[in-house]
Amino acid sequence: MKNLSIHCLSFCLLIMPLSAAETALSALQALKDTSRSELLAGLAEVKSKEGVPQPEEWIVLCNDPSAHGGIRELTITNGHIVSERTPMGEYAGEGDLPHLTVTPTMIDSGAIFKTVDREAKVAHLGFDSIDYVLRVDAVSGKPLWIVQLHKSSGTLAGTMEISAETGEVLKPLIKK
Repeated sequence: MKNLSIHCLSFCLLIMPLSAAETALSALQALKDTSRSELLAGLAEVKSKEGVPQPEEWIVLCNDPSAHGGIRELTITNGHIVSERTPMGEYAGEGDLPHLTVTPTMIDSGAIFKTVDREAKVAHLGFDSIDYVLRVDAVSGKPLWIVQLHKSSGTLAGTMEISAETGEVLKPLIKK
């Protein structure tokens, strides 16, 4: 009987997701709901690696004049800030990255995945994970998704740029 219970528990753990992967906007909402919400006034970039389709964590970069180097980096996982640091010398224009304004109509990473997946199927391009970057386009000043598709080996399979306002493909899938 004990072995049956252990096998049932093991099976349940295998079929249950380990955690519900959150989207970029839900990670920002989690930051908004904390005592660190004032950092959103300096929001500059939201990024992640290895989304399948969504990543396990989101990295949020904020301009912060009180931070050494002018940038504060927060890692958000499962609705919680799990790390916070002030990176030194990693970002050009430290403390003066373009401000990213989040609006209720902004296209979230879930919809971006669907667009990327559709475009990859049309291009007959297989991929296993996506790196996401949401930031302000240097030319237009509008929010932009930059996505990189990767194969299971980690090699780059392709890149795309998509408007975060409209979902329009700005730079079509480029195979690498």
